[in-house]
Amino acid sequence: MESMLEMALQGGKKDILAKWSEAIFESYQPEGAKFFREKSDPFLNPVGATIKRETEIIFDQLLGAMDSDEVLKSLDNIIRIRSIQEFSASEAISFLLLLKTIIIEFLKTGSFDKYKSSELIEIFSKIDKMLLLAFDIYMKDREKVCQIRINEIKRRFSQHDRRFESKENKRD
Repeated sequence: MESMLEMALQGGKKDILAKWSEAIFESYQPEGAKFFREKSDPFLNPVGATIKRETEIIFDQLLGAMDSDEVLKSLDNIIRIRSIQEFSASEAISFLLLLKTIIIEFLKTGSFDKYKSSELIEIFSKIDKMLLLAFDIYMKDREKVCQIRINEIKRRFSQHDRRFESKENKRD
């Protein structure tokens, strides 16, 4: 059964998602934020399109039964982008904390008293769980990036060694 808070958040979904994606875009450099905000073509703006698409899925999961696979997939799609950019771990996953702030701001516009604190705690607990999952995803993605860099360095050195060996063999 859907709580009063979940119904209110569902009713404000469009506004909440717009503010949330805007807040995420603001975490980028001004030129990037402007581009992500203004370009709606997913082929020209895959980052902006991914953020908008995945935040909606995450929001729907927050208000629903929270399918772990769906949440993980959506978190990974956003965090994979942020993990290869110049974001620290806290910056990369902070977009989930932004959602808490936006929900509080949204609830302040109405009668906050009519919602049970237990309902709000439940929603925020779900966001906290997502935040922990996001951190694990970020660390795995960073490990992949590091492994790719290590493999590239190994590849370059092995090419260098082969060239060096071939030059040595020609001298003999």
